[in-house]
Amino acid sequence: MQTLSSYRSRGYKGYSSVQKERFGSSGKCKFWPCRKRYDTNVGIYDTAWSEVHENQLVTCGVDGSIMLYDINIPGYPVAKWNEHSREAMSVNWNYISKDVFLSSSWDSSIKLWSPNTKTSLKTITQHQGCVYDTAWNPKAQPVFASCSEDKLILLHDLRQFAPTLSLAGHNDQVLSLDWNKYDNNLIISCSSDKSIRVWDTRSPKFAVTQFGPFEFPSKKVVFSPHQRDIAASCGYDMGITFWNLPTMLPISRYSHHSEFVFGLDWNLFYPNIVASYSWDESINLIRV
Repeated sequence: MQTLSSYRSRGYKGYSSVQKERFGSSGKCKFWPCRKRYDTNVGIYDTAWSEVHENQLVTCGVDGSIMLYDINIPGYPVAKWNEHSREAMSVNWNYISKDVFLSSSWDSSIKLWSPNTKTSLKTITQHQGCVYDTAWNPKAQPVFASCSEDKLILLHDLRQFAPTLSLAGHNDQVLSLDWNKYDNNLIISCSSDKSIRVWDTRSPKFAVTQFGPFEFPSKKVVFSPHQRDIAASCGYDMGITFWNLPTMLPISRYSHHSEFVFGLDWNLFYPNIVASYSWDESINLIRV
């Protein structure tokens, strides 16, 4: 496993990175999409490239703000929304409709947004506690999953008023989740209970696979967008582990960070390229 390049964000600890045709990342108060830099007066927790506009990306901040940037327009966001009352933790663009995205927050809410409207399209308040992450179903446009401090994973359909399914089994707050791109019955999650679990929505009573408990919890877990049975996790053990799901064994491990690894993202065009970001103030581009 090889570090292809490392970007040092001196003085700024990494929270988020995203890959598309280009590489981008966000840190405490600055982010650099496509080698361009924007200064912000708030910490940035997450970023997501637009699925419909190649030059735009959305961010969420510690003050609850959601901001839309165009990398061809320097200096300032092209749009900003301030509806969350506490830190906004994640943003995720819809794969299928491509014209809406979700944000989740410490205020226990999830909001649906369009870049073309001045207010959110919908607010969902079904969790009891911070909503850490959301993930769209890759094959069903209005369906997404969310995870929370309340130890639950909820499945939502934007056409319904209440969650369509609840996945309970983690013993502590659920920090991250992802939907399998090849089998939309499978969801993977990680938790402060130091475990990683794979769920089948057709048999929701129990997780179908459990990794751990480990010595330290994972902070982020993602399925490979290129292979059905591969996933990656990172977290407080300062490393990244690549898992073979059928065998429940690690394939490889990356251990070149010196602090907590807060997240990672797969390159959508090169199956062996991953980006990671860490509290060691580095963003690494890795060949797996």
